[in-house]
Amino acid sequence: MKRIAALTLVLLLLALPVCAETIVVDLETATAEQLAEWIDTLTARRLALTGVTEKTLSPGVYTVGRDLAAGEYRLTVDDTVDSAFIYVYASGADAWYDYKHFYPLGNYHGVSEIGKLTLADGDRLDIQGASIQLLPYTG
Repeated sequence: MKRIAALTLVLLLLALPVCAETIVVDLETATAEQLAEWIDTLTARRLALTGVTEKTLSPGVYTVGRDLAAGEYRLTVDDTVDSAFIYVYASGADAWYDYKHFYPLGNYHGVSEIGKLTLADGDRLDIQGASIQLLPYTG
């Protein structure tokens, strides 16, 4: 009996680190905003792990190397978008005005695409105003 109890205790202790990293999501009580946030977070993480680079990104801040893979991209907005702004912050930039690139997009600005944008690990991509389409840059 003591061996069974000891074995059970060892198995529980081994499973503890795995349980600590598990996130419990209650789909029945989650709000629409929470579900959208979880979907965006999971999709961004999947993109970072798989290297898949074609994705529609909602307004928000994405960290390269965590949420997106580093690389060269082409960014576009839908022709119905009046105005959107893209800020790229270098790794370690703290102030809102400390961006290394700024791009206004949309009908109001007369620009619907960023032809080539190079993102390095640690950069932050801040999307404001509208969703953008993230595509691989092919030259």
